[in-house]
Amino acid sequence: MKRPLIQRSFVLSYIAVAVVSLASGIVLVNMPDISANYDKMATATTTSTTQNCQSGTTVQVATPSDEDVAIFGKDVSAYIVHNAQAKDFKILLSAKEISSAGNGGIVNFTYGFQNLNNFAYGDGKDGTITLEWKNNNQNQRLIFDHRNVSVASGKYWYQTKQGSVLDYTTNIKALMLNGGTDGLAHPQSCINQAINLSKELTTPVPAPFSVKLKHGFNTVVAPNSDVLSTSTITDAGMTIFDFNRLGQKTWRSTAAGSSIPYFFNQIGYYVYNPGVEITLNLAVNPASHTISNEELIKVRRGWNLLAVSQVNAGQALGDIQLNTLNKGAVNACVEDSCFTQVSLRDLLAGDPSTSRGYGTLHEIIDGNTSDPNAAFKTVKVDSTNIDTVTIPAGTPFWFYLFE
Repeated sequence: MKRPLIQRSFVLSYIAVAVVSLASGIVLVNMPDISANYDKMATATTTSTTQNCQSGTTVQVATPSDEDVAIFGKDVSAYIVHNAQAKDFKILLSAKEISSAGNGGIVNFTYGFQNLNNFAYGDGKDGTITLEWKNNNQNQRLIFDHRNVSVASGKYWYQTKQGSVLDYTTNIKALMLNGGTDGLAHPQSCINQAINLSKELTTPVPAPFSVKLKHGFNTVVAPNSDVLSTSTITDAGMTIFDFNRLGQKTWRSTAAGSSIPYFFNQIGYYVYNPGVEITLNLAVNPASHTISNEELIKVRRGWNLLAVSQVNAGQALGDIQLNTLNKGAVNACVEDSCFTQVSLRDLLAGDPSTSRGYGTLHEIIDGNTSDPNAAFKTVKVDSTNIDTVTIPAGTPFWFYLFE
């Protein structure tokens, strides 16, 4: 079957349609040996702290080494301790949330030490390291038992255990004890506020994404894999457009009652600003957002307004992966089974008369111009340049998918 002739004016007419619409109102670890000289190490890597809660001992905050991070993770808390037995250790503690509840949750604690002494530590009498905190004024303890382990000079010992913390702001004490298995006997060192769970486990609110919107039409592209809330834009009286997102092969717009609550990556959008130029802050990954099929679906039959996000910056067009409608599937399908992850290289592969993608893309070089002829740059893609041609990050482009 002969394919339809696709002309540049066919794309340009879409902008005209939008304009008309608006105008109409719409474990022991072997690590490299280290110096076991406590004084030298403390001077080089630590600063004083008031976190010590055991008399006759010293505690100093340490900068985690690469080895520490490799074992405990990038957010590990590290301390140099000179304990009541005049022995020296680097105490290391990290946490990972398993599930959350209220102001706290279930936490995996990885807790251990590095032996900084010039001799092996552990003779069957040395006992436990313990974490201690309160839940509703009731003492909670996790006991890490190392009595039957000998730790060579410069080597690490650690365990991971799970505990329930009702409030992440509570004080977590890290203790080193000699003898006993109840977590109470003979404390040799104690660190107050050994880890800040509120800081480590509470998901920070991402900084907003700022977008400058001129009077008239503007293109918007989500910068990475982040989702952007559009509420700030619609609350300001502006109109958002997308195209063929539900397989309808035409525009949707918020002015016509369509719901476009988010900007998704790899999709291009138009925003019409009827007022003066303004910069708006869009919430990134808002709490209201949940993964939807619409977010995952990128390419349907007909014209698609796609975009190169920052996550694809500098990537050859052929390497960009897109969730693409399967052959024979109904264009309006929203089920995952109707779509397959396919590269643009594969969509444009083979003879142009039989490939699924149309090898002429229209890069939007000026989303604000009132002259449709100045809005686009034609990008022809074939087997000779598919691995080298790029479109700048943050740029939308039109792509046509055949059956």
